[in-house]
Amino acid sequence: GLATGVIAIMSLMFIFAISSLFALTMWEEVNTTIQNLDNTTVSQDVKDKIDLLTSRMLWADKLFVAFFVALLISYLISSVSLPSENPIFFLMFFGVLVLTTIIAMGLSNSWQWLINQSVVSYGAENLTFTTWFMRWLPIITFFVGISGAILFYSRNKREGSVGGNFE
Repeated sequence: GLATGVIAIMSLMFIFAISSLFALTMWEEVNTTIQNLDNTTVSQDVKDKIDLLTSRMLWADKLFVAFFVALLISYLISSVSLPSENPIFFLMFFGVLVLTTIIAMGLSNSWQWLINQSVVSYGAENLTFTTWFMRWLPIITFFVGISGAILFYSRNKREGSVGGNFE
């Protein structure tokens, strides 16, 4: 359960970051097109109202933080509340964690390459925390995994905090 949780957190955060980046980029293209229309086609009042909607699109970065915190809390709760297995599984988990961290390195490099493209420059400028998070994704993934493993494997064998002892 712990290994799949780390993989899920890493994958979902990358998908959310990419979605936010493309949504902001598309919004900027739509808004620029509307703002460049002649005032006889679209009145200036309507253009101003559409331009104000940009502030709502900038919530993507804040939602990214909230999404990460929610996933992190659920991961840590599950690592404390599930009954633990034999400590030998820690070695298997550690191997999966190293593999997941290597995959996170590739995702981090992909993100860096993507935000360096001029097409998505508007989105990259406005996703400051997302960009920081994606830059440090391998380290964050590794330490989230280790913290969950410490909580999970430091308890007595097969003991969970919910439901008592399972022996």
